[in-house]
Formats: sequence, structure tokens, C-alpha cells
Amino acid sequence: MDRTKNPEGLDLMKKLQEGKMLSHPGIQWHYKKALHTNDYAELIDLIKRYPNLLAFAERNIALDEIQKLENPFKPEPTRREVKESLDGPIKVGKVNAWGDFFSIDENILCLPMLIAGRVGAGKSQLIVFLLKQLLQASDFNVIIPDLKREYRNLLTLSNSLKVLQNSKIKLNPLAVPEWMTPQENIHFFSQIFTKQQYLGRVSKDFINKAVLTLYRKHGIIDGGQNFPTMLSLYNYVFHEINNKKSYNYRDIMIRLQNLLFSYVTSENFNCRIGISHQVWRDENVVLEMDAGFTNEMYGFIVSYLIGSRFEYNKKNNLTGSILRTLFTIDECRALFDVNRNTYEFGDSYLSGITTKIREHGIGLILSSQETKSFTDTIKAIAFTKVCFPLTDGAELSAIKESYCLDDEQTKHIFKLKKYGEAIAIYGNYDKPFILTIPEIKPLPQLSDKDVEQRMADFYSDLDKSIKPLPPLELISPTPAGPPEEKMPADAAALLFNISHEVYTTRSQMIKFPGFNSPSQVNKAIAWLQANGFIAEEEYRVTKRGKHSLFAVLTPKAHDFLDTPSNKRGKGSFQHSLYQHLIAKRLEADGLDVAIERRIPGTDKYIDVLVTTQNGYMAYEVTLSLKNLSENVRKDLAAGASEVIIVTVDSPAQEKAIELVAKDPSLSAVLDRISFRTIDEFFN
Repeated sequence: MDRTKNPEGLDLMKKLQEGKMLSHPGIQWHYKKALHTNDYAELIDLIKRYPNLLAFAERNIALDEIQKLENPFKPEPTRREVKESLDGPIKVGKVNAWGDFFSIDENILCLPMLIAGRVGAGKSQLIVFLLKQLLQASDFNVIIPDLKREYRNLLTLSNSLKVLQNSKIKLNPLAVPEWMTPQENIHFFSQIFTKQQYLGRVSKDFINKAVLTLYRKHGIIDGGQNFPTMLSLYNYVFHEINNKKSYNYRDIMIRLQNLLFSYVTSENFNCRIGISHQVWRDENVVLEMDAGFTNEMYGFIVSYLIGSRFEYNKKNNLTGSILRTLFTIDECRALFDVNRNTYEFGDSYLSGITTKIREHGIGLILSSQETKSFTDTIKAIAFTKVCFPLTDGAELSAIKESYCLDDEQTKHIFKLKKYGEAIAIYGNYDKPFILTIPEIKPLPQLSDKDVEQRMADFYSDLDKSIKPLPPLELISPTPAGPPEEKMPADAAALLFNISHEVYTTRSQMIKFPGFNSPSQVNKAIAWLQANGFIAEEEYRVTKRGKHSLFAVLTPKAHDFLDTPSNKRGKGSFQHSLYQHLIAKRLEADGLDVAIERRIPGTDKYIDVLVTTQNGYMAYEVTLSLKNLSENVRKDLAAGASEVIIVTVDSPAQEKAIELVAKDPSLSAVLDRISFRTIDEFFN
């Protein structure tokens, strides 16, 4: 008999393997011999002498098939498999009927762990269960951006944990860390900021130039510590907008200014030097970011902290997959945004460095309600994936592919227990399995006062190192009386918006970023007016309807904002408003328009100058007839082919016509003078 081609022996080996009988000492020895020699005779003889062994195998196979009808993830990992492939010091969850835990080594977390599932399925329970163990370690630290204020309660379990309440998070990303050069920080900041704010190459180049200019102005290039801030950058952009005529470039700068606005008005960036980078490297820290942060700000801060740790480790040659800092992040959508236009904006910052951070000991536990929050790159390099029940059937195809599930296993996702049960896949194990998260006793709930008391020493130490920004003390004390109250956030926000959109009517201010109701606008207006930052004036700007209210910035506001007293135009606000309306209407007609511009080679500034192929047209805004004739003569002498006198209304126009007609010096040029009222320029 040719024993090497014995199908009976091959079928027998397959049955014994599928029937989980290879752990039997006698079968194990004969099985290995047959496997290496292709001689099945002794194995066949053994089974013939002890047929119950084969019966056990067939029973196990049949039982597995029955179990799979109920649960396609059967058979579950055996005790031997858990010990060989799923064992480590950090417990994750139970995997079989014996209550054996799937556990991992901490250094495995240098490769991302992904946790997905609907609200209330057990994601937070798993993260808390992991953190209870991870916070006991001393070889690495944990950073936890918290959008729900739930991880503060871990203070009752860990003496090493620090909690930064919202108001205690102080950052100045333009402050140069001691281990970076100014040039390195410029590149680092602009890279993260532009990617997380969806800005293009032009904006990045501009930010590089702007921050370099600010560093030179503040002496940072020469080693100074008087670091510029986000307000410094905002004001730089403000002045740049005023100095540029190109509409495309101005649009880019206006978008950049609007994005910087949320940082400027946030107390979290109101400092010259913020929390030391050493805190992010050495301490276990919860950052409570449940309020006051936009999605872009959240994404920027988290990316900035991960990136700074990465750059530090790289700069100091801290290599090897040894966990040094673990970031546990609940909401990944703002970090990766898989739907972003990568052709225009490129990948998010974290997407670009996730394949590199492992080598420098930075780990990620990433959680989301939806698997589409994770990029293909993240899913590809993740070593551990956990999926709790989902509610969206559209997610199934992504889960099936990412977790290597068959059709029946994919359908079983909807049959998982509503809470505490998940599907897991692990790089050291060859198939997916069901994971049961152990129930944990609810943690005591800590109030703000409880946190402040526990963190008193920590906050005191931080306050000693943080350097507030004097210019952002929004109202300075006056020598003649007591200090005035600090400007409320809404008032500051409105003031910055008004400085950018000077000619916005009060009714339109509801459209400003961050404002949701007229009452919110009214409250901010009232504070600014009461404290001398604005004066309300009303003017007619439509052909029908009542006058519109405008908030006119006072010298005090311009001092605070560090802006010129007139953004465009000269004289009163009404004068500059009318210049703006005229220019806006003429620009809409496709004309080449400039405010307060001179005809080349002359010294006379013209209210609104239009350049045409046939020469120059001068628009004179006339609120007073006092210098009207003189202005007209100077405009014509400067080379204007036509002068258009714009008055407030028809009665004023009649007076202007009469005055010009009576001036003998203008009698020879009356055909080059015309009259219009301002309402002709209203929309």
C-alpha cells in the first residue's frame, strides 16, 4: 500500500484537527509524526484501537456546526489559544466560557487600537476599564482629550491623574519649545494649522512668512522669549488684508482671518507661554474640551499635542516600539475627516504621521460611533480592533472587510448584546472573536468643586509657569478710577467681527460666526457701548425702509485692536460708509475702483476714483458744502475727466448745484461736472 497517498489518513488528520483532538498526548505524537513523514499507518492503527477518540472529534465537529448556527464566531478561543496568542498584562475582555481574558502587552498599543460602535453600546466602559489599568503604569503617560467630562471621575482611582478643566487649558502654539528652533516651530505650526483648518498651499506659505516676520519683530530669532500669539497673527492678517488689492488674495486672507477668530477670542490661547511641553510628556492628563472649542480647534489641539510629542521623540532619538505616551481619543471625526478633499487640502496632519509615530513610542486608542471616521491607513495599521453593535447597515461592508468577517459573522453584528459585547480582531490571532467587557462599578461623580480641590496644587504649579498675555487683558485699569470689568467673550467676538466688517448693520450681525440670536448680539452691543468701545449711529442705506444702525468703532476700540482708526476712507463714519457704498456698486458694474486714491503724478486724494480707458472719474462724497468748489477744482486740475458730486439727498443736491453754478471759476467746466444722490448707489 502506498501510504503517502492514503486518503483515509488525510481525512483522519483533518477530522482530528477540526475536532480539537490534537491536545490529546497520544494523538499529538502520532499526528506530528504523520505530518512530517507522510506515513499515517500508526495514527490509523491508534484510532482503530481507540475509536472513541475519533468519535469525540466527530462530536466536537458536529457541536461546532450547531454552535455556528447560533453564533458564527464559534468555536471561541480555547484556553490554550488564549495563553499562547491572547495573553498580556492589560486585560481587554473575556473571550470564552471559562472566563479567560483577552489581554495585551502595553507596547502593542504603539499600533493603534480602534473601537467602534453606537452610543451606549459599551465603548466608554471599555475605555474606562483599560484606563484603570493603564494609569497604574509608570513607564508611559496617558493623554485623554475629553468631550464629555466623564474621565475626571478616574481621579477616584488614580493619584497620578491630572484633570485640566476647560479654563485651565492654556496654549500658545507660536511659543517655541526649548528643543525646537524658531524655524522648526514655524514649519510645525503651519503644517498642523493649515491641514486642520482646511487651508491650501498659499495659506501655508503666507503663515510661514507671517510667523517668521513676527518672530523677527519679537526678537525670537535672536533667542528672545517675548513670543507672538494667535492675536499677533490675527492682527498681521488684518493689516495684510488692508494692504492688498488683489481680490483673490484678499479672499484667502479673509478666510484665514475668520478661522483665526475663534482662537483670538478664546481664553485658552490668551497667554504668551502656555502649559509646558514637559506636562504632556510626563503627566497623565485629562483635557476637558466639552465646551468652547470648535471642531477645528479640537482637531488642531489634539494634533498639536501628538505632533509635539512625536517631534520631541524624533529630535531626541527616542526610537523603538516602546510605549512612551498613549493618547486616548473619543471622537476621531475631527481628526481625520475621511470625506475631506485631499486633492485640494491633502490628508489631515494625523493621517500623515500615524505610520511613523509607532517607531517613536506614541500609541493611539481611537474611538468613534462610526467606522468611517477611521481612514484606510489607520484601519490598515491597527493591531487591535473592537466593534460594538452598530445601527447603520451601511457600515457593515466596511466592518466585513476590515475585520475579515464572513457573511454570517457580519450579520451577527446586529445580534450582539445591546451592551458590553463586541467583535474583536487581534494581530496575534488568526480569526475574529466575541469579546465581553466585564461590568465595572460606576465611579463616584465629581463636581467642578471636587476637581478644583483635588487639583489645587497642580493648578498652582501651572499658574507659576504660564505667562498671561498683557494685551489680552481686554480693558486696562484707568489711573483715574477702579479697573473696569474684563470684556465678555461675546463682546470681544463681536468687536473683532465689526473691525473686519465695518459696514455691517446691526440687524446683519446675527450672521457673524458664533452668534445665534439677536439677544446675544444686543447684549454684546450694550456692553461695548457702555464701556466706550463703540458708538451707535444710524444712516439710510436702502431706498425704502427706515435707517439702519451701525456700530462705529471708537479710538478706544482701535487701540485695543491695534488697528488704524479708519479701515477705508477718511473723515466721519458716514463719509467712509458712503465711499464704501459707491465703490461697491461701481465694482459690481465691472469698473476699476479705488477709495482714497491719487491720480498718478498728483497729490490730490479722491474719495472714489474710477480708472477707465478714457481717463479718470472722480466721485466726491459731499456731506458739507464748505469745500465743495475747491475739491472739484483740484480734482479737475489733477486730471479727472469728470467729477461726480454725491450728496445725501435731493435737497442737498439742489444746494450743491446752485453753489457750483454760482462759482465763476467752474463756469467753463460745468459740462464735466454731474450730480447724484447716495440712494442711487443703494442695492
